[in-house]
Amino acid sequence: MKRALIMSSAVATALLLAVGFSPVYATCVNPNPLQHFLGGFFSKCPDKNPVKAFVYALSTPANNPLDTTCPNVVSNSQCTAAGVPESCCTGAGTGTCVNCNSAAVDITCRDSQSLSAQGQPCQPESGTQGEGNVTILFDWQLVNGGPIIGCPDNAGQPQIGRNFIQLVANDGTSLFVTVPWSFDLATFVVDMAQPDNSHPSPDISCSPADSGIRVGSYDGTTFCGNVLLPHLHTECDTGTWGATGGGGVFPILCDPGSIPPVARGKLYSKTATCGTSPDTTLSTWSALAVTPDANTGAFCVPIPRPPSPDPINNPQCAFVAASGMVGGKETLAAVGAAQLAGQNAPSARAVDVSAKAGGNSVSISFRTVGELGLVGFNVLTDAQGGRNRIKANSALITPNGVEGGGASYAIQIPRANFKGGKVLYIESVLKSGTLLSDPATF
Repeated sequence: MKRALIMSSAVATALLLAVGFSPVYATCVNPNPLQHFLGGFFSKCPDKNPVKAFVYALSTPANNPLDTTCPNVVSNSQCTAAGVPESCCTGAGTGTCVNCNSAAVDITCRDSQSLSAQGQPCQPESGTQGEGNVTILFDWQLVNGGPIIGCPDNAGQPQIGRNFIQLVANDGTSLFVTVPWSFDLATFVVDMAQPDNSHPSPDISCSPADSGIRVGSYDGTTFCGNVLLPHLHTECDTGTWGATGGGGVFPILCDPGSIPPVARGKLYSKTATCGTSPDTTLSTWSALAVTPDANTGAFCVPIPRPPSPDPINNPQCAFVAASGMVGGKETLAAVGAAQLAGQNAPSARAVDVSAKAGGNSVSISFRTVGELGLVGFNVLTDAQGGRNRIKANSALITPNGVEGGGASYAIQIPRANFKGGKVLYIESVLKSGTLLSDPATF
């Protein structure tokens, strides 16, 4: 479904006035929207609690115009040499320039009934908070949601101010997406990096494979893992709107030469409440003096467990984040993070397990005190007279805990799945191993 949300300053102004905001504009003279525009969305991005997303812009240096917004910088070539749009130059007379970026403005929509941080009605595809659908809705021109640094493409020219979106969900899974300006739609169209409507699933999903760090081991003192090569979704990916034009609906937007190479970056750490998604802007993290292996991304780094004075209501975790390198420049935000349990953090082990057979099924109940690092549950049983332990559930049971907290569960499994077993266990599947509950008989 094609959507048109921010096509002119008149429309944007009317919407802002309708919801009670007074329009205040950033560096952009003209609208510079970045949004899901063609009915697309990001899926499987846990959003019951706020996800964190950030956008910044890079240009193809050869296509940058001469600097006009910072006429007193030492050299007009300084920003172009850094691959930064000219309107992102700051500190006139000092020769300083930074990447255009969204700063602290929230660029996501997690609920179709809400307004964006800039006062725009969220797209229907953002669904309801908690089901995992997230859309992007942002305009570089508007500052109603807070200050924005620079304007990526004020003149609306091709390959100026390419936008890079970094999103991290509250479970550490993430997405890294880039799109250029669409001259035809006068928008940075996020959907251009997603499969077009001829594909069964036009959305792309948050994934552990995009999350920057794979957990190896953590003993409370030393954390070992691997920094993954960032997966950058682009408008040149096979079957995307940018590569196909939607079967001729739009001109093909893909220009492979405009997409910079991506590499592993650096490591950072911070302490925050378990189960949350800390601000991914790397300026709020502490750099770690460890360089991941260039070929495998392997590393080991000292990370002590942080204290948790209130482990039930406010458990503290250590977070380790990874940056990426785009065109030789480090990303301004983390491409993903790993969460490590702090001192006194409650275990994700199932407790109070009970089971009752009735008719053709077995009713099972249990609870957890905490669910830090939990992927899901399996129900195991000792079948064939206790000689063979098998799995009775057909699919991994999804955890329900919020912000690393506990939850209660009540499930039913066909009696035939137990193969004559009369004893069961709840297996907690963690990112770093498994935990087994006490047995329950039925």
